[in-house]
Amino acid sequence: MEGIGASPGIAVGKVLIKKDQAIEIDYDKIKEAEVEAEIEKLHSALEKAKESLKELKA
Repeated sequence: MEGIGASPGIAVGKVLIKKDQAIEIDYDKIKEAEVEAEIEKLHSALEKAKESLKELKA
């Protein structure tokens, strides 16, 4: 692993390695009656993602 250190010496801590990957998107049509439920699923997923990011930040 290579990088530019902010200060000289040895560092100990967590490492996050980001790998490039392709994003696959499914384009499925849903019935109009299912729209609200799908929006709720989206909001729930966004909240879970926010909580995960907060945990990583801590």
